[in-house]
Amino acid sequence: MNSRRKFIIAFLTLCFAVLFITSRVNPKTVRVQQHLTYNTDVKDTSLSIDQETFSSHLPVVSIDTGGAVIPGRPERGQRVEQIKNSFIHSNVKIWEKEGELNTLHQKADLEVQADIRVRGNSSRRFNKVGYLLKFVDSDGNDNDKVVMGMESSSSWILHGPFLDKTLMRNYMWYNLSGQIMEWAPDVRFCEVFLNGSYQGVYVMTEQISVGDGRIDIKKYDGKSEITSYVVCADRTSVNDVFYLNNSNFAHRY
Repeated sequence: MNSRRKFIIAFLTLCFAVLFITSRVNPKTVRVQQHLTYNTDVKDTSLSIDQETFSSHLPVVSIDTGGAVIPGRPERGQRVEQIKNSFIHSNVKIWEKEGELNTLHQKADLEVQADIRVRGNSSRRFNKVGYLLKFVDSDGNDNDKVVMGMESSSSWILHGPFLDKTLMRNYMWYNLSGQIMEWAPDVRFCEVFLNGSYQGVYVMTEQISVGDGRIDIKKYDGKSEITSYVVCADRTSVNDVFYLNNSNFAHRY
């Protein structure tokens, strides 16, 4: 009886939470819901993960490092906070066809050079890790690109849902948050290849940063008693916060 009562209470709480969230949705901030809009009528019966025969109704990302190992995983006996962040250069291709299957034989919709490293904290030890991508031009400068219909930027996260076996948690909650808050990272499901080897389903995610299309806050003018800023609350880790681009904003802690 107690278990049944707990289940009913939990179910009703969840229902009220959903109703509360949906009542707060701002129609002006309704986002693109990829699962409802992208290639919903495209059928894919192939289960191949071989790059020669692979196809997907989702966007496809191929990363080529020339065989170099992407840095950022802890070595045996090394603590995550002891890792020194470093990037290697890579070539990234993205296929995002509308109304047809994506294959690696097609001409890529986007091809760009990118610096890449493993990101995260404890997730760096997972079999399926996340990556931080920095699109760069031939001179190594930031190279903003529109990715899968999201705002143009040079900084992107490939989130690898490893513990979340539904693969949906970040995708769902970022989208809900984006309809309630002024801004939350935009997200798209995709499938990833690394040096020709299939890595699985990932979530391409906007990186939290200050700028057009991301966190829109004003620069501090040196006169006002009130200013905007971004705070990163994190464990002791290797994650730098320079990407927040707070250099022109005042900080208060």
